[in-house]
Amino acid sequence: MRRAAAILVMALAAQIVGDTRAAAEDPPPAAKEYASADGRFTISMPTSWAVSRDRHDVTVMSWFAKLPDDGGDVSLEVYNVAGILNVRAQPYLERGVHPERYGVPGPARVEMEPVPHVWMDVPDKGDVARHAWFYRVVRRNGLTLHTVCDAKRWDALRTDFLCAAQSLGTTLPEWPPVPGTYRRLSRDGYIEYLHPSVKDADADAVHRLLRTQEAEFTKRYGPLWKPPDSPFVVVIHARRPDAEAMDQYAAGADHGNWASFVKRQLFVVPPPKGDNSAMAEFVREAWSAFFAQSFAGSIPLWVSDGESWAAYSEAATGKSLPSVMQGLFDSMNDGLRRLDELVALAPSGGATRDQLLAYLAFFRFGPKTYRDAFAAFLKDVAATGDCETAQKTRLLSLDQAKLRAAAESFVAREMKPVKSK
Repeated sequence: MRRAAAILVMALAAQIVGDTRAAAEDPPPAAKEYASADGRFTISMPTSWAVSRDRHDVTVMSWFAKLPDDGGDVSLEVYNVAGILNVRAQPYLERGVHPERYGVPGPARVEMEPVPHVWMDVPDKGDVARHAWFYRVVRRNGLTLHTVCDAKRWDALRTDFLCAAQSLGTTLPEWPPVPGTYRRLSRDGYIEYLHPSVKDADADAVHRLLRTQEAEFTKRYGPLWKPPDSPFVVVIHARRPDAEAMDQYAAGADHGNWASFVKRQLFVVPPPKGDNSAMAEFVREAWSAFFAQSFAGSIPLWVSDGESWAAYSEAATGKSLPSVMQGLFDSMNDGLRRLDELVALAPSGGATRDQLLAYLAFFRFGPKTYRDAFAAFLKDVAATGDCETAQKTRLLSLDQAKLRAAAESFVAREMKPVKSK
């Protein structure tokens, strides 16, 4: 399924506002600013370091520094990574990637304060090198700082690296770019781009609809992640064909509504009054975009897609879970996979929307034992941002055969098919 292709957040119960510019534990060292060869990216490093430019074809800038007092050397590489919007979700997405790349046991260690980052140790010519990746967002441009130092020097250098990560800057405009013919509105943490044919009244109606859906999302999953450098971007068209120049998938959607996981933008067309099919597509894509913004693909697919299809079904039928539109209900009764099997299938696209929705409904409205397990899962996610561990500890630790049997019984007895209006 296309949701499984999502890369790239976690909205904590107490939302961290801004881009984690919290001060490091120790006083910052005197620093000098260095720029990339094209001048578009900058970083500050201690004045005591003897810094020279290093060459690396895939970075936006690379540096090699000799430390004072024969303290050895360090390297710093900066990457511009499209799609990174939530710096608090990114470490959990990457903690398994880097150990595999370097051939060392994982996962990498995650630390959130004062700058979200992951680190791990790699054997290096008889010594041990510590690699760390720090994350920052500037005007929706994702920046990653990769540092390498002698593991024994990490404690002495950690503050320097944190300050360097916090200093990362760029002259790049907001990502991704939108044609200058679109009007730009900023309100309530949203950036709304209006096609020239969109009327103010229609843009206002879209904003109200999104805020209503956002309120429902917040009740269950915490505040929508939208700090100043990572606003939630909505592109509004008056008609579906108007989206052709901006996004082929939005233009190809039935009603012009599409949550782009590549561009991290929500494309919408104001739903005509009384058109339940258009409204259903609008809310489904809005919920998909909310999850992408707040969890960056780290939350289980059966939660994000399950909720998105639940919103779709409710808009299409006028009934909320455990009622569900007839078409989804019919395929649920063909039997469910075990939850652990569904989780394993999700990245390859093997999970189906009816199965995802069935488990979402079951954990929200099924027997108390399972409702409590789901509540504990959400509590852990809110506290740590670690969706993978929360799912493993709270849900995949349950007897999976019994869970599937209980879910199938719930579908047969409690879920009610409803025809679309």
